Amino acid sequence: MRKKACDLTKKEDIKMNNEDMRTRFYLKMTNGEIEEYLDRNDLVYIPVGNVENHGDFPVDVEQTVPEAFALKLAEATDGLVLGNLSFFYTGNATLTSRASINVSVMDGAAYLEKIATSLLNQGFRRQIYLSLHAPAVLTIGPVITQIFEDTKIPIMYIDLVDVLKVAKIDMYSDPKVMNIFYGAYKVLNRLEELPIRPGVPSRPLPMTTDFVNRLRTLAHMGAAVGFYFTDPDEHAGFDPLQSEDERDQRASEGVEYIDKMIEAIDIEDVLARIKKIDDMTQNIVLPKHGKWLPRKKYPDPNY
Repeated sequence: MRKKACDLTKKEDIKMNNEDMRTRFYLKMTNGEIEEYLDRNDLVYIPVGNVENHGDFPVDVEQTVPEAFALKLAEATDGLVLGNLSFFYTGNATLTSRASINVSVMDGAAYLEKIATSLLNQGFRRQIYLSLHAPAVLTIGPVITQIFEDTKIPIMYIDLVDVLKVAKIDMYSDPKVMNIFYGAYKVLNRLEELPIRPGVPSRPLPMTTDFVNRLRTLAHMGAAVGFYFTDPDEHAGFDPLQSEDERDQRASEGVEYIDKMIEAIDIEDVLARIKKIDDMTQNIVLPKHGKWLPRKKYPDPNY
């Protein structure tokens, strides 16, 4: 018998749950708090990052950004955030930086699939994975589809690179779009992690591999072709903050972009559609076609 999920249409219930939660970060919760949460709900957001050169940002910035989105979504829907998943495929290009940690697509996907399966066994039937990193789809996409094939439970991937397009934000022509990265640190109350380097000048973005860009328009940007940056600063450039005031201004502007993207996601609609897929699969597809669909033992189908 499936537990009844939280009714997202009841705003007063969401508000009550938000007020009662000491934290929404899974790794900061006690066993008792997680068990208590699972008695009423089954929703977890999993931001997936990487460790690589990213200009004058900390090397885990692409873990920090989806974690900020995950927190905002969790607060809006009474979910939890399973963070600190940083060690996944960077893509080839940034490996010319000695700060980038290289984990293969296959190794990362196998690890993430184990986490997804464990979460299902624990009771987290609704799982939403997030990233803001073009090659992340190579790791996360196969996990989403394999889990569904094995368990017949739909879990979801939100690629924030695609959400930029849905929100009508042009990451190439909008000069302030990079402020999303600063905004994420503000959302997470971690602005002090951003280095401030008064007097250190910006360096122009090297463009030694810009001829590759056309090739990346012919397939998904993170999977079209393998190549290496000849200069690590070609990834995000080098634009050091000069003061706390500049940092705070960029962060505030970044939060505005984040909020616009959150609105474009429309998470209540996303969750409603996932539930519809789940119900359709369990109540229509499996009784009709289940005998010949691929599956593993867990969970036992009710047909």
